[in-house]
Amino acid sequence: MLINNLKIAMRNFKKRKEYALLNILGLSIGMVCCLFIFRYVSYERSFENFNPKKTDIVRLRLDSYQNEKMSWQSATIYPAIGPTMKKDFPEVENFCRLHDAEMLLSNDERQIKFGETKGYFADPASVSMLKINLVKGKEENVLDAPYKLILSESTAKKYFGDEEPVGKRLVNRSSTATTVFEVTGVFKDYPGNSHLDIEYLAAYKTLQKLADDQPGGDSLNSTETSFGWYDFYTYLQLKPGTDLKKFESKFPAFCDRYINSQEFSKANDIKNSLYLLPLKDIHLQSHFNQEAEVNDNGQSVAFLFMIAFFIIAIAWINYINLATARFIERAKEVGVRKVMGALRSSLINQFMTESFILNISALFIAVVAMFLLNPLFAGFTGIPAEAPLFPMPVYIIGFMAMFITGTFLSGLYPAIVLSAFQPITVLQGIFKNSARGLVLRRGLIVGQFATSVILIAGTIIVYQQVKNLEN
Repeated sequence: MLINNLKIAMRNFKKRKEYALLNILGLSIGMVCCLFIFRYVSYERSFENFNPKKTDIVRLRLDSYQNEKMSWQSATIYPAIGPTMKKDFPEVENFCRLHDAEMLLSNDERQIKFGETKGYFADPASVSMLKINLVKGKEENVLDAPYKLILSESTAKKYFGDEEPVGKRLVNRSSTATTVFEVTGVFKDYPGNSHLDIEYLAAYKTLQKLADDQPGGDSLNSTETSFGWYDFYTYLQLKPGTDLKKFESKFPAFCDRYINSQEFSKANDIKNSLYLLPLKDIHLQSHFNQEAEVNDNGQSVAFLFMIAFFIIAIAWINYINLATARFIERAKEVGVRKVMGALRSSLINQFMTESFILNISALFIAVVAMFLLNPLFAGFTGIPAEAPLFPMPVYIIGFMAMFITGTFLSGLYPAIVLSAFQPITVLQGIFKNSARGLVLRRGLIVGQFATSVILIAGTIIVYQQVKNLEN
């Protein structure tokens, strides 16, 4: 039976090439657009998935009020907060701080010099907390002393070529000082699906040494004790199962005790508040002052995800409309086959087979087109070329489930309606003048155009939001 249905389907497609090609083209365009959107959403929502501790790590945010009015909200906070919280709160297992470390690094032996901006002064705990995969050096001592430096593999190759970098020196020259760093480790290039772009890390203790060397020195040990220098990204590793809301409820008292009680804060009526943001939420939900990188917009990503469903739905509605447009022609075929003894179930199987062939052909073309166009798409969206097509497999599984469901439903209506025609009615030509099926067909056409208008308007709105965010 299946072989016979396939033969009849191929015969019909050969007889009506334009119809088959139009359907396949429309479906394949819808599918490839849907696949690319799923790829983008999958990548955007995969940020920090590479970190096994992602569910236990949070970043602190600082809000500052003056005269009871919001002054600013910052992704960076004061350096003393991390160690103080670890001392005061049993929920905190560990912490790490990052401070921007822009440098003009040089390898004097090879006469190589580059301006670097994608690095930080970092606590030793950052190696484990941020999942820095060392390929050379030991985690416990690569950042445990001043003037130690670890490099990504690509950065190490840039300065040392094929030479062994560990133990070598890199020099940072600034307008105020010359600092010599020892390379103590090399790590795998940091994944692109992180809210941080890390090419090198310098030992956090170096920052205090540099402050001490400034004219007048730093007798207050500011990198450990300051509650007024808010340039430090601070991450907390919490005990598994910690209730974030309950933990956060302790922060007002903490701020009053350590921050708002400072003389400067009291004299200027300044109040500070601290909040938690889960590591997984930073890329799509955090848009505050001094973000490490430009983050994406979670609402825009969710809207794009919704658009994918509309696009594929339009493609399938278009298929139904084209199929119903041929009702009169196919009705005669159905009438003759029923007169010859064909059962309704066999006719439904025939039309469903045709729907499956068209959809599977369109899917094949869409997949080929996706692989061919992926480099252009990656360059357009900024997705790293080495990133997997679907970092979160649930999205490709979801697409396949949607494909099977859509293929079945889009073929079911034409199959049921066509197979229901009465031979005598059809062969007498009465169906030609009947209004049967016109209501649904018109409804589908109206729905198709309405959805298109909504998508166009929504796309314009999202584009304007993105431009506003960039500016």
